[in-house]
Amino acid sequence: MLELPQMLACAGLSARAGLLTEAMVLNRLKAPRSAQAMSDWIRRGAVAELRQSDCSRLNDQALDRHLATLHPHRAPIESARAQRARTRFNLDDTLRLYALTSTSFEGLAKRHPPAPRGYARDPRSDCKPVVVGLVLNGDGLPKAHQIFAGNREDATTLDEMLSALQRRRGQRSDGTVVVDRAMVDAENLQRIKARSHHYVVAAPPRPSALAGWQSLKRPPALRQ
Repeated sequence: MLELPQMLACAGLSARAGLLTEAMVLNRLKAPRSAQAMSDWIRRGAVAELRQSDCSRLNDQALDRHLATLHPHRAPIESARAQRARTRFNLDDTLRLYALTSTSFEGLAKRHPPAPRGYARDPRSDCKPVVVGLVLNGDGLPKAHQIFAGNREDATTLDEMLSALQRRRGQRSDGTVVVDRAMVDAENLQRIKARSHHYVVAAPPRPSALAGWQSLKRPPALRQ
């Protein structure tokens, strides 16, 4: 129903690259275990047989290289996928949930310019991270994602993410943007309103309320 093979072909992927992409998507839906187990699942499953393709020599390195090939095509693929999903399944497109996560590289990561030293959300503060911004709709389905440098502050990513979302999905002025406290400042709220969006944010606690909370005697389990 999503016409994924046609979508990938229009984005410039070869038939082989399209097959690997379909297989990786099916793996995430059917058996989302470790990335190392993906190649074995594809070799042993029916994907290759159904598509009449030989995957007997497929290995982890080939899938890693394919991800690197797929990444430059993410914008047209995300745009086409979101449009078809919205029309096929009548999805609500008015809610935009934006959050950030990070992943880290072991080693010096010299071939990854967006991976400088910075704050890592995972417990690997000794590694160089990159930040991943993701927008979901009200049904929890991805709408767009963006890669940011590992030392990028959360609040500085919002306007760029909204611009990327607008380029990929067209101008919509009836959306509600939902962000967490780390992205809440006067400039960001003004940017959201300037795009004719509504917003739902986690407001910082009032100083008086915070002082009152700190003065409460906490249970023993929380004192540490």
